Amino acid sequence: MVVVLRGQELKRSGFIGIQAGEISGGGVRVLSLVGGGSAEAAGIKVGDVITQLDERVVVNTEDFVATVSQLRAGDSVSIRLTRSGEIRTTRLAVKARPLESSVDAGTM
Repeated sequence: MVVVLRGQELKRSGFIGIQAGEISGGGVRVLSLVGGGSAEAAGIKVGDVITQLDERVVVNTEDFVATVSQLRAGDSVSIRLTRSGEIRTTRLAVKARPLESSVDAGTM
């Protein structure tokens, strides 16, 4: 969402192109990716389990959404994930959240 206040445009929340679902044991599972999004470009795949964003441990989907929402376009974030039992770390560039009509509301 873009908000205009007295002629000034406020920045939209961060967007990394991931729809995630909660799993038991902590972290979030990547359910889908936005084609051409930051997460896809960073090599993140459907089924990966995200356990950390920068230094913040991801406990559940609520925590994941809150953390991503605090990011801003242009930020760079380190993502720690598990894929097939292997721990990996990747880095991606955060984009501005697209207009609501162009992306599923549950996608971060």
